[in-house]
Amino acid sequence: MSNPHRPKNVTVYTKNHCGYCEAAKRLLSLCHLEYQEINIEHATNPESILQDIRSYTSARTFPQIIFDGKCIGGYTELNAYVDQHMLNQGD
Repeated sequence: MSNPHRPKNVTVYTKNHCGYCEAAKRLLSLCHLEYQEINIEHATNPESILQDIRSYTSARTFPQIIFDGKCIGGYTELNAYVDQHMLNQGD
C-alpha cells in the first residue's frame, strides 16, 4: 500500500560546507526518496536560485526542502515530517 504522504518530487536547495544540508540528503536517501539537489554555490546565476527559493519561502537558511511544489522547511522540519508520516519505514 502506497503512503499518501510520500512525496513524488523532491528538491533540496543546498550550499557548500553545510552540515544540515548533508544530514537532510542522508535522511532522504535513508527513506529511499530520490531528490534533485540544487547547490547555490555551484549555480552560474545564484541570484536566480535565491529567487526560486523566495518563491517558496522567506527563510534564508539552508537547506530548503521542497516536496511536490511546497516548502516543508529545513532539516529539522524534514526530520519531523519523516517521523510523523513514518517515511523511514521503506514504504
